[in-house]
Amino acid sequence: QTPTLIITGDQDALFKYTHSQDLHNGISGSKLVVIPKQNHGLFHEVPDLVATELKKLAI
Repeated sequence: QTPTLIITGDQDALFKYTHSQDLHNGISGSKLVVIPKQNHGLFHEVPDLVATELKKLAI
C-alpha cells in the first residue's frame, strides 16, 4: 500500500471538496487534509502548511 495524502482548500473552485472526499473514500488508508480559507494554489499560498503535511507523510 502506498501512503496517499490529499490536500485541498475548502474554497477550491477548480476541484470541489466533494471530489477530494471521493478520492479519500476510494483510497484505503489515505489522509485528507482540508485547509480553511484556501483556494487551489495551496503550494503557493501556504507552502509551510503543505510542507508540514508532506513531512508527516514521510515519517
